[in-house]
Amino acid sequence: MKQILIAIVVIVAAVAAFKYWDRYRTGDVNRGRVEAMLRSMAEKDEQTSLCLWALNKVVLDRDTMNAYYDRYLRFVSASGLDGSSGWAVADAKPSGDGRATIVTVRGNDRSVVLRVSEGLPIELQQ
Repeated sequence: MKQILIAIVVIVAAVAAFKYWDRYRTGDVNRGRVEAMLRSMAEKDEQTSLCLWALNKVVLDRDTMNAYYDRYLRFVSASGLDGSSGWAVADAKPSGDGRATIVTVRGNDRSVVLRVSEGLPIELQQ
């Protein structure tokens, strides 16, 4: 009986540790995604920044890029992330629901808060 209880405690601890690790690993990936997007914007590489913004890929096929292009332009306009090299990630933390990372970007005396979810375009956090 004692061994079963110990085994259950170890399993529960392992599952909790995995969830904690996975949440923060995803945060690092999402932070890196925003950093890479900002770098490509500063380098005036619109194709790469669009691909990173849309689906966290460096290259997308032409049809997929065309499908996201107008939304990307609206995002850039609304966010003010104009491609200057003054933008940098200041903070990244898990969202309240655990499905995304909230990334704060600072530059040009402004702050922009982004919601970054795996497999979805980056959004402005409202």
